[in-house]
Amino acid sequence: MRAFEFVAAKDSSHAVALLAEHGAAAKVIAGGTDLLADLKFSSHIPGVVVDISRAADLRGIKTTDEGLSIGTLVTHTEIMASPIIREMFPALVD
Repeated sequence: MRAFEFVAAKDSSHAVALLAEHGAAAKVIAGGTDLLADLKFSSHIPGVVVDISRAADLRGIKTTDEGLSIGTLVTHTEIMASPIIREMFPALVD
């Protein structure tokens, strides 16, 4: 297997900057399961892996003027446990 660079993004702005810098050579991960499968079964190895799992600004569930905002890193378990979603959007819990 060919080596690749691994970078942990501090926040969403840092992640976007890393993706802009590395372009198509970059692969985004938030946990790594998909990456492990890709590395095992694909001939394409990314030049750099950008980990967004530590980007706190990609977490959270809140209401805004536009409606409901669910962060990219919010898990299904967090959606099901959210008081906001349970009250306003119970179908998402189901």
